[in-house]
Amino acid sequence: MPTWPGSSSGSRSGPGDGPGRQGARPRALTGTPTLVPLSLHPTACSARGVLPVVAPLSGFALGVAFAWVASDELARAASNVVGTRSLVIVTLFGVLVPVPITAYFVILAQDWSLAYLVESGRLASTLRMGLVLLAAVSTPIGFRAAARPAAARNVRAMVGLAAVPALLATALVTLLLPRLSVFGTFAQFHGDFGTRPVAGSFVGTALLWMHTVLVGTVVWTIRSLKRLTSRHARR
Repeated sequence: MPTWPGSSSGSRSGPGDGPGRQGARPRALTGTPTLVPLSLHPTACSARGVLPVVAPLSGFALGVAFAWVASDELARAASNVVGTRSLVIVTLFGVLVPVPITAYFVILAQDWSLAYLVESGRLASTLRMGLVLLAAVSTPIGFRAAARPAAARNVRAMVGLAAVPALLATALVTLLLPRLSVFGTFAQFHGDFGTRPVAGSFVGTALLWMHTVLVGTVVWTIRSLKRLTSRHARR
């Protein structure tokens, strides 16, 4: 039986190997990875396409928190939340912060941003843009949803509105953390070759900078909302 260099004559053959497959070249020497079907991954079956939802969930929870900070103005505005300056500030935050952060990873780290659950090439560009827009509107939507309980200082309702999306986002990140800890393409991840730790890639650096920007802008938004509330109180 013919053998390839570096292989032994005792190489194992699969159950369906026929005469034409004897001495087939080992996969390690071909350099061609074998993609693992998504159906073989239980995580993919239960959480396919879930990762892009993490940003909107977090944004909604932030919107609820912002509503609590602006509760005094919301109480004075009664049901006219749309005309408040607080909503303008929160909307600007949603457009200027989550949009570029989400777009960066959706465009430059496509397979990683999907946790390798779906091959990015299979997603239409309109769907990617939809994910970015969803991240933009999630914060003002959360603010609007929490406006009435914030004005009434209903702590229980506020905690419920913020806790559900925040816990769901945390659970999703925890579930997908083993996938998110490595960087590569969809083929590399499922073929188990060529991946590297996120900490040593541009994605790790981007995550550090993006989170720094996010924390800084959240603090600035909270201070702006408090300053706005104090101005109304002095009038």
